Amino acid sequence: MMRLALSKGRLLEPSVAYLRQVGLQVPAEIVEERQLIGVLPDASVEVVLLKPADVPICVALGAADLGITGYDQILESGQRVLILKDFGFGRAQFVVAVPQESPIRRLEDLAGGRIATKYPNVARSRIRVPDVRWVPMQGSVEIACSLGLADAIFDLRQTGRTLQAHRLRVVAVLGETTARLIVSRHRFKIEADKVYRWLRLFQTPADEEVAVGRPTSLE
Repeated sequence: MMRLALSKGRLLEPSVAYLRQVGLQVPAEIVEERQLIGVLPDASVEVVLLKPADVPICVALGAADLGITGYDQILESGQRVLILKDFGFGRAQFVVAVPQESPIRRLEDLAGGRIATKYPNVARSRIRVPDVRWVPMQGSVEIACSLGLADAIFDLRQTGRTLQAHRLRVVAVLGETTARLIVSRHRFKIEADKVYRWLRLFQTPADEEVAVGRPTSLE
């Protein structure tokens, strides 16, 4: 039986919709987050529900065979995983934003400043500004500037409404994230044939004539 890790939160609903599209029915208890583990009817698939940040860790360490989580979480985790499929949903942009009244107009203006973020590893790799001080946060990043914690934030923008509500404007877009299907490097190395069989479960009718290639590395 294959164990699939799904992400709680904003990716759960589109993930379940995709699984249903390919004929995999997720129990209501999982969809409603009342149950964290369950077996899919008529399929040799066990689903576990995890926080998005925990999905790459569980897949990399072999606690789950495959996982669906955001590219943002994959990058931030630094875990040794490979990307089997980009689903395209859950799309959001990595942005740097500052208060509306801030004199900052470009990234270079943040030299010596403070940037609050939930993604310190991703931020450090994409913001090459001297003497930046990082302010790690677990949530509510949008209010960091209002509290005087930071001069700017590095976060995800999906619709832009949250930034507008907190009177923040974007000064830089530094990539994007979507939901991805992942497998551990070790699992693919020793059981590539099995991984490819599992991957077939996630093919839609539109994918049927598309050749399955090698997984994508983060490097």
